[in-house]
Amino acid sequence: MSLIYQQVGLPGTSQMISVKYKPCELDDLYEFKKDSSFLRNDEAITCSQGLRFGPTGGIWTADPGFTKITIDLSGVYHADFKVRILTADLLEWENVYKDYLGNTISYTYQFKGVH
Repeated sequence: MSLIYQQVGLPGTSQMISVKYKPCELDDLYEFKKDSSFLRNDEAITCSQGLRFGPTGGIWTADPGFTKITIDLSGVYHADFKVRILTADLLEWENVYKDYLGNTISYTYQFKGVH
Protein backbone atom coordinates (compact mmCIF):
# COMPACT_ATOMS: atom_id res chain seq x y z
CA MET A 1 0.00 0.00 0.00
CA SER A 2 1.11 3.52 -0.72
CA LEU A 3 -0.32 6.89 0.35
CA ILE A 4 0.88 10.01 -1.44
CA TYR A 5 0.02 13.50 -0.13
CA GLN A 6 -0.01 16.67 -2.19
CA GLN A 7 -1.33 20.17 -1.63
CA VAL A 8 -3.04 20.88 -4.94
CA GLY A 9 -1.39 23.67 -6.90
CA LEU A 10 1.99 23.29 -5.19
CA PRO A 11 4.92 21.24 -6.49
CA GLY A 12 6.09 18.11 -4.73
CA THR A 13 4.50 15.17 -2.99
CA SER A 14 5.13 13.30 0.26
CA GLN A 15 4.86 9.59 1.01
CA MET A 16 2.60 9.55 4.07
CA ILE A 17 2.09 5.85 4.74
CA SER A 18 4.33 5.79 7.84
CA VAL A 19 2.92 9.11 9.10
CA LYS A 20 -0.82 8.42 8.77
CA TYR A 21 -0.98 4.63 9.26
CA LYS A 22 0.03 2.77 12.40
CA PRO A 23 2.28 -0.29 11.82
CA CYS A 24 -0.65 -2.57 12.69
CA GLU A 25 -2.68 -1.07 9.81
CA LEU A 26 -0.14 -1.71 7.08
CA ASP A 27 -1.16 -5.33 6.53
CA ASP A 28 -4.93 -4.69 6.60
CA LEU A 29 -6.97 -6.37 3.88
CA TYR A 30 -9.46 -4.17 1.99
CA GLU A 31 -12.38 -6.09 0.45
CA PHE A 32 -14.92 -4.81 -2.06
CA LYS A 33 -17.70 -7.40 -1.89
CA LYS A 34 -20.18 -8.12 -4.69
CA ASP A 35 -23.03 -7.15 -2.34
CA SER A 36 -21.52 -3.60 -2.17
CA SER A 37 -20.14 -4.02 1.34
CA PHE A 38 -16.65 -2.66 1.94
CA LEU A 39 -14.59 -4.34 4.65
CA ARG A 40 -11.22 -3.51 6.12
CA ASN A 41 -9.85 -6.39 8.15
CA ASP A 42 -6.86 -6.75 10.43
CA GLU A 43 -4.48 -9.40 9.18
CA ALA A 44 -1.40 -10.79 10.97
CA ILE A 45 -0.81 -7.69 13.08
CA THR A 46 -4.01 -6.63 14.83
CA CYS A 47 -4.69 -3.11 16.07
CA SER A 48 -6.01 -2.28 19.51
CA GLN A 49 -8.89 0.15 19.88
CA GLY A 50 -8.41 3.62 18.48
CA LEU A 51 -8.86 5.72 15.40
CA ARG A 52 -7.66 4.50 12.04
CA PHE A 53 -6.73 6.54 9.01
CA GLY A 54 -8.81 6.16 5.86
CA PRO A 55 -11.89 4.09 5.18
CA THR A 56 -12.61 1.33 7.67
CA GLY A 57 -15.79 -0.20 6.29
CA GLY A 58 -19.22 0.59 4.92
CA ILE A 59 -20.95 0.42 1.56
CA TRP A 60 -19.19 1.04 -1.74
CA THR A 61 -20.72 2.22 -4.99
CA ALA A 62 -19.18 3.04 -8.36
CA ASP A 63 -20.27 4.92 -11.43
CA PRO A 64 -20.90 2.78 -14.56
CA GLY A 65 -17.37 3.30 -15.91
CA PHE A 66 -15.65 2.71 -12.55
CA THR A 67 -14.06 6.16 -12.74
CA LYS A 68 -15.45 7.11 -9.30
CA ILE A 69 -15.90 4.98 -6.19
CA THR A 70 -17.77 6.22 -3.13
CA ILE A 71 -17.41 4.65 0.30
CA ASP A 72 -20.04 5.50 2.90
CA LEU A 73 -20.36 4.40 6.51
CA SER A 74 -23.54 6.16 7.58
CA GLY A 75 -22.81 9.04 9.92
CA VAL A 76 -19.14 8.07 10.31
CA TYR A 77 -17.34 8.26 6.99
CA HIS A 78 -18.15 9.39 3.45
CA ALA A 79 -15.60 9.86 0.68
CA ASP A 80 -15.51 10.03 -3.09
CA PHE A 81 -12.47 8.62 -4.84
CA LYS A 82 -11.44 9.27 -8.42
CA VAL A 83 -10.18 5.98 -9.89
CA ARG A 84 -6.86 6.52 -11.64
CA ILE A 85 -5.85 2.89 -12.29
CA LEU A 86 -7.96 -0.25 -11.95
CA THR A 87 -6.54 -3.63 -12.96
CA ALA A 88 -6.53 -7.10 -11.40
CA ASP A 89 -3.21 -6.20 -9.77
CA LEU A 90 -3.60 -2.55 -8.81
CA LEU A 91 -6.19 -0.04 -7.62
CA GLU A 92 -5.07 3.57 -7.49
CA TRP A 93 -7.55 6.19 -6.40
CA GLU A 94 -7.42 9.82 -5.38
CA ASN A 95 -9.37 11.64 -2.68
CA VAL A 96 -9.41 15.45 -2.95
CA TYR A 97 -10.81 17.60 -0.15
CA LYS A 98 -10.33 20.85 1.79
CA ASP A 99 -8.31 20.64 4.98
CA TYR A 100 -9.09 22.63 8.12
CA LEU A 101 -7.02 25.57 6.77
CA GLY A 102 -8.98 25.67 3.51
CA ASN A 103 -6.16 24.14 1.43
CA THR A 104 -7.14 21.69 -1.30
CA ILE A 105 -5.43 18.41 -0.42
CA SER A 106 -5.03 15.26 -2.50
CA TYR A 107 -4.36 11.80 -1.10
CA THR A 108 -3.54 9.12 -3.67
CA TYR A 109 -3.86 5.54 -2.41
CA GLN A 110 -2.35 2.53 -4.17
CA PHE A 111 -3.54 -0.97 -3.31
CA LYS A 112 -2.06 -4.20 -4.67
CA GLY A 113 -4.48 -6.93 -5.72
CA VAL A 114 -4.58 -10.24 -3.84
CA HIS A 115 -5.29 -13.32 -5.92
